[in-house]
Amino acid sequence: MNTDQLRAFEAVVRLGSFAAAGAELHKVTSAISYNIKTLEDELGLSLFSRDGYRAELTQEGRLLLGKSRSLLNGFRSLHDLAQEIVSGAEAMVRLDITPIWNVAAIAHPLREFQLRFPATQLVYGSEVFGGEALVLEQAADIAISDVIDRDNRLDRVWIGTVDFIPVAAPHHPLATLNTIDETELSACIQIVVSSKSARWKDVSLGVALGAKIWRVPDLFTKRQFLCDGLGWGNMPAPMVADDLEQGRLVRLTMDALAESAQMMLVRSRDRSLGPAGRFLWQSILQTLKAD
Repeated sequence: MNTDQLRAFEAVVRLGSFAAAGAELHKVTSAISYNIKTLEDELGLSLFSRDGYRAELTQEGRLLLGKSRSLLNGFRSLHDLAQEIVSGAEAMVRLDITPIWNVAAIAHPLREFQLRFPATQLVYGSEVFGGEALVLEQAADIAISDVIDRDNRLDRVWIGTVDFIPVAAPHHPLATLNTIDETELSACIQIVVSSKSARWKDVSLGVALGAKIWRVPDLFTKRQFLCDGLGWGNMPAPMVADDLEQGRLVRLTMDALAESAQMMLVRSRDRSLGPAGRFLWQSILQTLKAD
């Protein structure tokens, strides 16, 4: 059994005739017939019924079709991997994106990466504050992160801004106040997100002076706590736009606590990216600059 036989089998099934399969595979019809016949002889069964005009699968042929396609996909993956190894492409690229960034903004670069480097595995992570640390620690190759660390070992390119706004549930005590002072804030719990990175685990941006704090591991938990009225907090404006429109959350009247995060595309200056990593880096930059 070989790949020529399996390709001929799959093409005949998909196109409905030996002639059409031959045209697609750039072979004469007799060569396709020969591939199918030798495959049937090796398997000891008939794959097609030759009674009608169209090539019709036998019951045995239908049972073998799925496995045949899986084998073909495996051969293609093996070939792609070999080509990438020859070209020097990495087996894996690690991308970390802070959860405050809308990952949909780079859907196109990710699709292009998938098509260009099908055998390179993408490992995606989402770390609050810690993207730069992960690059420094060689736990990520590329990161999209808000700027915290000014380490000169990092190469950064500005890609945008994410605005944060203070919000709470409509039934929260702060939601009914026209003006909010430090005394009222100190009486209420502020929900903040803590990084999993040891380097930034105690960092919390936008924390009000004297506020009582509940720490949560991610923005999704924080949003749920806010909607449940368990506290107030600063959230990325795009993430809570629908909650504000639907009345699940309200914006609090304390713009002094509103802030903006400067977003950076980050890589190491000490470690060169391979072909796949460079492609992804450039593709992300081109897409975001075009927007």
